Amino acid sequence: MTSTITAEREEAATVPAPAARHDLPTSEETAQALRRRLAKELYRAELDLSNKLRIAGKPCDCLSEKHALMLEAAAEELIAQEPNNPVYLEIIGWIKQNQSKVTIEAISTGQYDDEYPRMAAEF
Repeated sequence: MTSTITAEREEAATVPAPAARHDLPTSEETAQALRRRLAKELYRAELDLSNKLRIAGKPCDCLSEKHALMLEAAAEELIAQEPNNPVYLEIIGWIKQNQSKVTIEAISTGQYDDEYPRMAAEF
């Protein structure tokens, strides 16, 4: 009976092996991937603005929702990675400042048609 208790104690005292360590990206690799993601979104937004936020002549909601959210999300993540870089706050500020100009309603009026290509150049 003693050998059984000892065996149980040894089993209970066995420490599991540490979990496999995964090769995670470095902070620089993460920042580089986020910068690339942001650059792609800026490019898409620039194209949409150059086309006066229209696809086939019809108002597009891309910048009012999809691209704006992606731009903002990437910029916010990069602020955490590179807090001293003012560009990311400028992008977020630009989105907030121009949000009312890129809605379907605003695009439909044609009021900002001349301004959209200039806005594209800001990127």
